[in-house]
Amino acid sequence: SMAMVFRDFDQNGNGAISWTEFELALEDERMLAFLASMGLDISDAIGLFEVLDSDSTGAIEQTEFLLGCLRLRGGAKSIDLVRVQMEQEWMHRALQGIRRTLDDMWRRLPSLQEAETTESLSIIQRSVAGVAVDSNRM
Repeated sequence: SMAMVFRDFDQNGNGAISWTEFELALEDERMLAFLASMGLDISDAIGLFEVLDSDSTGAIEQTEFLLGCLRLRGGAKSIDLVRVQMEQEWMHRALQGIRRTLDDMWRRLPSLQEAETTESLSIIQRSVAGVAVDSNRM
């Protein structure tokens, strides 16, 4: 079973497969046979590790391993590709919105700096005038 495969390759028994343990597992015929039976390609070992390490902690926990292998089994389905494309398009639109906001802020920065400088000068002038009035009272 997949759980037994995981336990076999979790060499230190901490409940997670590190990159080092994963590399060693990829040299083992049992792991290669398991991945082949799942229809998984190991030519991109780093990519496979990153996909299985779904929370990006640098280690693959048992649940990540089991779910990741099930998701990857048999390759991507059309619905999976459409979902990824939709998410990518949403992220693209969100980034465009952020860029427009930043561009607008950048264009407005000189006028904001000028307004801030004008306000600062006004405060300084009022302070100086107040000091002048106070010194005349002495």
